[in-house]
Amino acid sequence: DISVSSVGQSVFLPGRLSFNLQDAVCPPSLKRFSSAPGIFVHGQVSPPKEGAVVTLKSSQSNLVITTETGADGKYVAGPLYDEDSWSASAQLEGYSFRGVEKFNFEVTELIKLQIQVVDKVSGTGLAGVTVSVSSAGYRSNAKSLANGIVLFPDLQAGEYYIRPILKE
Repeated sequence: DISVSSVGQSVFLPGRLSFNLQDAVCPPSLKRFSSAPGIFVHGQVSPPKEGAVVTLKSSQSNLVITTETGADGKYVAGPLYDEDSWSASAQLEGYSFRGVEKFNFEVTELIKLQIQVVDKVSGTGLAGVTVSVSSAGYRSNAKSLANGIVLFPDLQAGEYYIRPILKE
């Protein structure tokens, strides 16, 4: 959703001017700044997640704007120069975001897989065992900690294969 700003929410065009001064010579006539109503982007993540960081990037300049979603999953960013030149992305640890409309996202909670490698006889955790987790398009190896635990965070839902790797 795009809205034009109310009075007092303006942007200046151009966003920046530069010129070079030479000795005591007066600079040439410069382009003037003008004020224009700013544009605000309204978006949301669904289902609602508070604290998701939404980043808007301009395709016409190096300008990057960040904002966060509220408890209702909604956010507002602006004032901006031109809605057609902006792209948006969203991030929150433990979640995956997929754009469903230009400024709206569908959010999926990621899975944390915790595995404990234990000695069959004593039942104590084994340190330093390499564990491989794989699925279509995913593969990761990690070593178990002193307590035998290996953690694989931020996995998409799906079928995975787990395999301890023995050192020879």
